[in-house]
Amino acid sequence: MGLASKNFSPLVLLFSFIFSFQLPVALADQSREILENARHKLESKSDQAHIVLQIIKSSGDTNILEMNIQTLITKGGFRAIVRMTSPAGDKGTSLLTIVHGANTKQWLYLPASNQIRRIAVANKSAGVLGSELAPEDLNPAAITGAKAKLINKNAKSAVVQITPRKGTSIYSQAIIYFSLPTYLPQKTEYYIGKDLEKTVQFNDYRVYAGHIYRARLIKIWNVVKKRGTNVQLSHIVINGKLTRADFTPDALKNVW
Repeated sequence: MGLASKNFSPLVLLFSFIFSFQLPVALADQSREILENARHKLESKSDQAHIVLQIIKSSGDTNILEMNIQTLITKGGFRAIVRMTSPAGDKGTSLLTIVHGANTKQWLYLPASNQIRRIAVANKSAGVLGSELAPEDLNPAAITGAKAKLINKNAKSAVVQITPRKGTSIYSQAIIYFSLPTYLPQKTEYYIGKDLEKTVQFNDYRVYAGHIYRARLIKIWNVVKKRGTNVQLSHIVINGKLTRADFTPDALKNVW
């Protein structure tokens, strides 16, 4: 199975960040207000969505991957299942991730052999399925030990600088642009040293479950490598009826 050899597991962590905007450890000045308001707009207990990844190569060629994902926030962690739906050769391949504190456990289901097996946790900083996505790209505020600083604010926008603790990220800083008064992140710029490495744009926000926002189109562009990834979300359900029973190794065989 081709998918089993790829960087599949970072996808779970990555999309858990879409569904749960986490805050840095150290908040200073008015950045606390900005980031906490953003969290209130984005935070949920459970999510499910259909996701299409369009991987854009430097040659201009594209590759399309499709999957369903379900996530459940738990006390001290989260649970998530990703089920591949396309391409046909990977359809049905599923991954369960259970995170509690610093501990992560994962199980992979391969439909060709009808087997569920425990697997080693992959590198969380790796790109996802050959794309430009890395887990911290969609929520720079979740970088371990990061510090936040407000660098600009006016009536329509705010800009917050996120600086990770040395050795915890490949990035030297991330700059997040928020719209006001919505407090929704619109763009993030990632830097390595003083050089811009990557941009992430959040587009087409919609409201679900009365007050929770989701960007239905996310565009990632690697400025250096001149390649990108577009993430399209559809069939979004927020705070549905998901329970822990939906996130067990045996549940990997279920079809959603």
